[in-house]
Amino acid sequence: MSNASEIHEILAKEKFVKFDSMAAVVQLSKTGRGFVGGGKKWVRLRDLMRSRTATYGIYRAVVVLNRYAKLARCGLEMSLVPLAELEEAIERVSGSTGYEP
Repeated sequence: MSNASEIHEILAKEKFVKFDSMAAVVQLSKTGRGFVGGGKKWVRLRDLMRSRTATYGIYRAVVVLNRYAKLARCGLEMSLVPLAELEEAIERVSGSTGYEP
């Protein structure tokens, strides 16, 4: 996955699994240097993330939250950030210790 178009194309085809959802947000945050905005492709990503965050350990939840913060600074509409789901994931694992991918 090297560019945003490829990532959004894969999202459109719903080929992501649990671990890839984090990778998608990380890669998109690296390519989102200009204004990000919103649109259907970002709705698909939000919906994917909502369906995956329940399986996240503390590491994945924190990484995804950090990368969404970067995307928000680049103009991603806040309604497209799955804040409630990420908050639940962090609260669920807040008693965890150590690295949990």
